[in-house]
Amino acid sequence: MTDTPVYTVAPRSPWRELLGQRWSGRRDRALVLRTPDHRYRVLGAPHRKSTPVDELSRITEEPAPSLLGRYDAAFHVRLDEQLGTRRVTLPTMYGAESVDARVLWWVHDPARTVRSGTKEGWSAVRADLDRRLRALAGSGESDVSAASVMHQLAADSFMLDDVGLTYRLVDVYGAEGSGELSLGQPGQIPAHSWSVLPREEYDFCLRVLRDGPASLAALWLARRPEEVGRVLEWSVSHQKLLRPEGNWQEDMAGLLGTLTQQERQELSEMLRDRLLAVGRPVPGGVNGEARRPTW
Repeated sequence: MTDTPVYTVAPRSPWRELLGQRWSGRRDRALVLRTPDHRYRVLGAPHRKSTPVDELSRITEEPAPSLLGRYDAAFHVRLDEQLGTRRVTLPTMYGAESVDARVLWWVHDPARTVRSGTKEGWSAVRADLDRRLRALAGSGESDVSAASVMHQLAADSFMLDDVGLTYRLVDVYGAEGSGELSLGQPGQIPAHSWSVLPREEYDFCLRVLRDGPASLAALWLARRPEEVGRVLEWSVSHQKLLRPEGNWQEDMAGLLGTLTQQERQELSEMLRDRLLAVGRPVPGGVNGEARRPTW
């Protein structure tokens, strides 16, 4: 219904349209009559239960048209609610999300609608909705989701005084397709987004993690050279994490170096007996007896 004109030129003469409007009692359509000096008279102006009092007070205050008045044109203006849908791409914390914003809109001032020449009412409503959505996306919110759009915009009706239209947001739901309004800069990904990373970037992060704390500290210094003091402080207090891992021979030598003389003697005898038990010669032995190691 959004592509239907808001108003059309009446097919009959103004005085016939005036009589027909009064006799018909129609409430879904208003009659707007234009005088030669381009003043507008309205018959059948909307008095909606959902229209706020301050909205009614802003409707053009013009006297009702009279059969004795002079009119050079007549217009039929639709008063029923019309439904419009705007497809929008939201930059959420989980990546881009395509949604449909459903809007109800209507004419609250037929005279201003005709005077402004606003035949395509949905175009005016959509432009104002786009402006509000862009303002919401640029407000610094880290997560512009469907729920946040509803919370921010669905509570009130928005009046377009210059064209005599009012609209309100009634629903925002997920959608797929093209032709949407993209909020945020092209390629912009909000902080903490879980969108897919390039393969090269993923492989690099994985390699740095596998290389251990030293690689992470180096990456920290490369990306934040101004924090060299913090990197140095962390490195000094985490020396054990930054030392390269030794092999088992080095670990064994270090362990033997911590043993007492008695512990070394006992370990030497146990090792000798074990080698003899499996039939292995013991280096340094005399007449089948092994020489005790002197560590």
